[in-house]
Amino acid sequence: MEQTAIDWLYEQLPIRIKNSYSKEIERAREIFKEQITNSYYHGTLDYDGSYPAEDYFKDTFKTE
Repeated sequence: MEQTAIDWLYEQLPIRIKNSYSKEIERAREIFKEQITNSYYHGTLDYDGSYPAEDYFKDTFKTE
């Protein structure tokens, strides 16, 4: 499983910061997911839809 930079940073933060910025942290994770899936889709020259970008992200980062 790959660890995202956002997840690494989240682990480093004190609990009070995690609690205070939970919405912002979740939004950062959503943006990162969008960036990775868009990059995968646009970067795959032979993309035929057989391995959707969403599945690539889930498999690589073990997320839902």
